Amino acid sequence: RALKERDRTCRFPGCCEARYVDSHHIQHWADGGETSLDNLVTLCRYHHRQLHRSGFFIDVEKRDLDAQLIFRTPSGSRMEQSVYPQFPRDSAESLRSALWSVAPSVTSTTCITQWRGESCDYGMAVDALLSRDFPGTR
Repeated sequence: RALKERDRTCRFPGCCEARYVDSHHIQHWADGGETSLDNLVTLCRYHHRQLHRSGFFIDVEKRDLDAQLIFRTPSGSRMEQSVYPQFPRDSAESLRSALWSVAPSVTSTTCITQWRGESCDYGMAVDALLSRDFPGTR
C-alpha cells in the first residue's frame, strides 16, 4: 500500500498508467535485493516486460537522504524525465478530467468520422496535402 501511495502510476518517464501496474525489485531479490520501499518501483505491465527484456535499465542515485530513479537506454544514455508532467496530479484513471482541463472542447463525439462508405479520391487527397505543405507547387 505504501508503494501504491508513493508511486501512484508507472514511474517510467512519460507513462501515466495506473491500473495495470506491477511492483518491481530494482535490485532483484535473488541478487540480495530487499523487498522494501527503497528497492521497489511501480511499472506498468508494458514497461515491466521491456525492463526484463533489457529495453532499458533502472539505477538509483542517492543524494544525501534523498534517492532518485535514473532510467537508462540499453546503450547507457540517461532518459530525461519531464520536469513538468503533461497532466499534473492526474493519472490514467482520471484521464477524463485531465483531458477536460487541457482541451475542454474535445468530447466523445469529436473523432466520429463523417465517412458514409463512398470511395476515396486519392489523387485529390494527395493534391490537397501537397498544396498545404508546399504552397505554390501546383
